[in-house]
Amino acid sequence: MHLLEQAHQETVRSSPQEMATVLQRLFGQRIVAFMTGVADPKAVGRWARGEREPRDEAEQILKDVFQITRFMALAESEETARAWFIGMNPHFADRAPFATLGENPSKAQEVLEAAKAFVVNG
Repeated sequence: MHLLEQAHQETVRSSPQEMATVLQRLFGQRIVAFMTGVADPKAVGRWARGEREPRDEAEQILKDVFQITRFMALAESEETARAWFIGMNPHFADRAPFATLGENPSKAQEVLEAAKAFVVNG
């Protein structure tokens, strides 16, 4: 899938600061902090300003969320990606993908699969 490869390349080429900036703009500090397992939402702002780097686990989920978001944005739009992440989703028993990731970051692959299904099935 071409868009998935493009999203992957953008993720690999983006710094944590760039990813945090985009995700903070789309979702706000609280949602990004929740998804990355960070207790203080202000940490996301510090990442976005380049004042701090996320720890390894937080950086990994930041990359996962960024890649899924970029895939959705390339296929649809940033607004659709945001709505998809924060809305109820039948793939997760009507829970929002952001909540699923925040509670269990190891579900990133499942969230990506649900995003692909959304894009393919419209």
